[in-house]
Amino acid sequence: MRLLFLSHGRFSEEICKTAELIIGKLPEDAKYLCLPAGIDLDEYRINIEKEIAEGQKDDGILILIDLYGGTPFMITSRVLGEYQDKSKVGIVTGLNLPMVLETVLQKERLSLSDLTELAYQSGKQGIHNFTKEIERLD
Repeated sequence: MRLLFLSHGRFSEEICKTAELIIGKLPEDAKYLCLPAGIDLDEYRINIEKEIAEGQKDDGILILIDLYGGTPFMITSRVLGEYQDKSKVGIVTGLNLPMVLETVLQKERLSLSDLTELAYQSGKQGIHNFTKEIERLD
C-alpha cells in the first residue's frame, strides 16, 4: 500500500521528517508532494496523477491532505474524478503527526479501507484541548 502526503508549503515534507525522528526512515512507498508558492499547478497535478496511477497498480494508495477544500485537495479530487475505479484510493484531510505515524506503522497490516479509517480516527484522537482537561482536574 502506498502513502501520499500532500500539503501547502513544505508541511508534508516536514511532517514526514518529523515522523522519521520518531519511528525511523519511512518506507519508500510513503511519499510527499509539497505545494510551495509559485509552483506550476499542472506539474503538481501530473505528480499526483503518477502517484495515484502507481497506487492503482498496487494494493492502493492512501492520500493524507493538510486541508479540506484547499488546492492540494481540489487537484486530487479532480484527478480522482477521472478514474472509473476509485476503490483503490483513500483520502483523509486534516493531516497531523498522529495520523502519519499510525498509517506508516500499520500500512502493511491493514486493508485500504481499514487504513483510511485508522488515519481518520488517529487524526481526531491526536487532538486534545489540554486546558479543558486541566480544568476538569481542579
